[in-house]
Amino acid sequence: MMVGVTDTPGLDAATEELFASSPAEFVARRDELAKQAGASGDRSLAAAIKALRRHANWRPRNLPWKP
Repeated sequence: MMVGVTDTPGLDAATEELFASSPAEFVARRDELAKQAGASGDRSLAAAIKALRRHANWRPRNLPWKP
């Protein structure tokens, strides 16, 4: 969890969805989720979603991990 950000179901759900998506979809979907949160009046959630970054070691969840 990020420092200063309250753990909320909305952030958990957004994080789960974003990190399950492909890197090509990540930024556009993140921005869309942040916009939706802001439009619903939850500015802190919108800022927390907007602060999420793609993981450098992205891989589809259905592939086994091989170091």
